[in-house]
Amino acid sequence: MRLLRQTAIGLMLALFAQQAVWSQVPDWQAGIVKIQAKGLSAGTGIVIQLLPGKALIVTAAHVVEGDPNPKIKFRADREDREFSSTILNQQVGETRGFALLSVSNPPSGVRILPPQPSFSKPSEGTDVRVVGFPAALGGAFSVLPSAVTASVGVDLMIFPATDEGYSGGPILIDGRVAGMVYGKEGSLGKAVPAAMVNTYLETVQASPIAWRSPTPTPAPAAASPGGNRVNQKDGLTYVFIPPGEFAMGCSPGDSECRPEEKPAHRVRISRGFWLGQTEVTQTAYQKVMGSNPSHFMGAALPVEQVSWIDADKYCKAAGGRLPTEAEWEYAARAGSTADRYGDSAAIGWTNENSGGTSHPVKSKAANPWGLYDMLGNVWEWVQDWYDEKYYAGRPALDIDPNNQTAGQVRVMRGGAWRDRSAISRVGFRNKYRPDLNTWTIGLRCVLEVLP
Repeated sequence: MRLLRQTAIGLMLALFAQQAVWSQVPDWQAGIVKIQAKGLSAGTGIVIQLLPGKALIVTAAHVVEGDPNPKIKFRADREDREFSSTILNQQVGETRGFALLSVSNPPSGVRILPPQPSFSKPSEGTDVRVVGFPAALGGAFSVLPSAVTASVGVDLMIFPATDEGYSGGPILIDGRVAGMVYGKEGSLGKAVPAAMVNTYLETVQASPIAWRSPTPTPAPAAASPGGNRVNQKDGLTYVFIPPGEFAMGCSPGDSECRPEEKPAHRVRISRGFWLGQTEVTQTAYQKVMGSNPSHFMGAALPVEQVSWIDADKYCKAAGGRLPTEAEWEYAARAGSTADRYGDSAAIGWTNENSGGTSHPVKSKAANPWGLYDMLGNVWEWVQDWYDEKYYAGRPALDIDPNNQTAGQVRVMRGGAWRDRSAISRVGFRNKYRPDLNTWTIGLRCVLEVLP
């Protein structure tokens, strides 16, 4: 009964995916391709290596039988284009044969779909996900919850059966390849383990193909803030934020977390950057843009009534850009896992202490990295488009995330003078239309290089 329910869920997921924009895919899906050979139903392939201007794909040999140049659609391609491929090798006539394909100039965003560590073989009873483009669903992308029911010789037997269109596709455990589908037998699907695919890749060419995750760079050392410098273009002080890792999202023990803050997930900021020590002041905005749109007037007050579009223009004119949502939270936390970097009243202006107005920057305590007003005073725009379920699709270690899948609203962070202190938390996510402004929204910029 549990597996029947899983099957129904998988069919619903596939029907939903048929309507989805191709660019809106989790990272692991960026290593999946749809293969269409002449005279055959669609099949599936796995990206196993990326070379300059080229992607290598492995699939089941019968998926491309009789066509030297099968057509490829990359799951990661937002334009849903069709690419021509070249078959580099094909084990013709073998029941469990493989084929190796090459595609020139693949779209940006394509990634290697990595195998299980040490190519470990799933045991009987293991829950897996079977991925493909089944003919029964008109070739729509499908993620089918399944289970390994037995291991017979080299074969993995999968329930439910993998219909036409899944062949050549992966069976996944936690987003990594545990095997490849090649057919079915009665009510069961049949797959070979990832280790067998790897053996083929190691022997198919004179130079063995190394199928693995991109070699991870060592985790950065514990972060500590760098020096401060003045940006001559806007006259503001910027603080160097070093690279590092942190847990993004709902803070441990935070009972005020909202669903869009979950799940907490590990994020790596791979490059250091300079972040404004304060929110952009009215003096700085006037200097760069030649105007001051603020409701509350004062040289040292944060500028407000700026739309995302206005904020983006300002940061670019000042020689930088808006921070990503991940960069903003990383800097706000400053090495802490707590929901705030200090007592709410001591670090920020909220509706409990603001008196109904914004206040001069640097009039509350800074966080441990010397950044002021990361919580309270005015909201701060960031680069990302808002997706309330964005965190749910992130990998175990998310490197430099930046949601640029177009939506209706952009993210803003930090809370403002008019909001409850419960909102002024480092993990809280808010949203607003990018073309609108209000007297509670300002900005803070990032510079990647500061002379």
